[in-house]
Amino acid sequence: MRRMIQSTIVILGLLVSGLVQAAHQPMIKETSPYSVNETMDRLVSELNKRHIHIFARIDYQANARDVGVNIRPETLLIFSKLSHSTPLVKEAPMFGVYLPMRVLAWQDANGQVWIGYNDITKAAPQYDLDPFDPMIQVMSDGLALLCDIATGRKAATP
Repeated sequence: MRRMIQSTIVILGLLVSGLVQAAHQPMIKETSPYSVNETMDRLVSELNKRHIHIFARIDYQANARDVGVNIRPETLLIFSKLSHSTPLVKEAPMFGVYLPMRVLAWQDANGQVWIGYNDITKAAPQYDLDPFDPMIQVMSDGLALLCDIATGRKAATP
């Protein structure tokens, strides 16, 4: 019961945060030949190899099932390389609404699996951050690479 309440609180917070983000920032997405779970497992494996901190893995389908709702597979992964994100939050505290990073994998009505994330380079100017700031570029390029690895477009780190 405690886990369900905690999960519900986290999900509600992320949904509100996500709605705010979505209103200001386009999503970058690509198809995956793997299931939602396998796509996320591949992403988690790569994050672990790179010593990137994973805050949460939220299985929306499992949480929906807990409250009697049936939805297609959908999982959100929340993670950060704190040495990259902390300086940005220090410089622009409200930019914290975009950090830690979030990647969503979902299955659409046709059975196609997708992986996507918000484009932080588009959000940066709203917080007086330069979208070409090296740290923002590293994070943006890193997200693209991680998603390419999760979907098999690029090889994983050995």
